[in-house]
This record gives sequence, C-alpha cells and structure tokens, in this order.
Amino acid sequence: MKNERLMKWWMIAAALAVAVLAITSLAICLLSSGPPAEVQALSQSVTVQWKPQSITETKLLAKIEADNKTLIKKLKDMANSPGSQDLGEWTKEFSGTYLRKPRLWTDEPGSFEDWANVFNKLKNVVGGKPDVNIDALHVLIEYLPYVEGSDYDLLAHIKITFSCSSGEDPILEGELRHRKVCIWEP
Repeated sequence: MKNERLMKWWMIAAALAVAVLAITSLAICLLSSGPPAEVQALSQSVTVQWKPQSITETKLLAKIEADNKTLIKKLKDMANSPGSQDLGEWTKEFSGTYLRKPRLWTDEPGSFEDWANVFNKLKNVVGGKPDVNIDALHVLIEYLPYVEGSDYDLLAHIKITFSCSSGEDPILEGELRHRKVCIWEP
C-alpha cells in the first residue's frame, strides 16, 4: 500500500513536470514569434533561359542570321564605295529586318536613331575600311503583357557589335516582335 501511494505521487509529479514543460514551450513559441517577416528580394543573380532548339528560338536565329547577311553585304559595299550608297535604298532594304528602326552607338557620346541619322555615321565608320565583321550578337527576349486585340507576345531586343579597320567597335541595335502564330517581324 505504501508503494502504491509512492507510485501515485511519482505519477502526479511526472504529469506536473510534463504540463510545466508543455506550458513553457508554448509560452516560448508565442513570445518569440512576431509578425511575419517581409519577403526579401533575391540578392543573387537569376538566369532564365529558353529551352535550346525550340521552334521560337530557331526561327528567331534564322531571321537574325538572314538579316545579318544582308547587313554585312551592305556594310562591305559601303566600305568599298561610300559615295554610291543611297539612304532610301538602305531604308527600303532594312524595312523588313530588325534594323527597321536602328540605333547606332559609336565612340561619340550618345546614340543615333533612325536611318536618317545612322546612315551618315555608318559611312564615317566603315568608309574605306573593307574589313567589316560582326563580332558579337546579343538577344534579349521580353514577354509582352497581354493586350486585348494585340497579336504580339514577345519582343526581341537585338544588339550586334561589329568591327572594321577603323579601330572602333560600333554597336547597332534593333527589335523584332513575335506574333502568337510564331512569326518574327520588325
């Protein structure tokens, strides 16, 4: 009987200890948790890439490659005979390319936009320097927000760096819009 009483007290003491521990844990949890923390912006760089060889990518690269072949041919013609080049001809030739509305960056401050301004600057850069090559091509694809009635969903910003014997590395920029039916156009 004495053992039963002693065992009963031990059980009560153990139950009290567990209850005190549970209440202490609950109090610590409630006191230590404050309002939810704000979500921090990512500090590391994030890279998002297309799946290689997608239909969209393949058609875009084919369009840019065709446009660049025309550009190199015209730049070499301009380098060999700058006086024979015509602004109207250039504007017409590039109206269906990413250079429909070009922007040119040279060693001079600022940029030059539209063929009326770009054409003469190109003559100065490549005139008499027939060694013209495209050194780098950079394409940034931007998703366009949905607009009722618009058929465009992507915009490709294209930059090329080309070199010639002048020592300059000018940059030409242009854009192509992508139709939802998978056609790239200026």
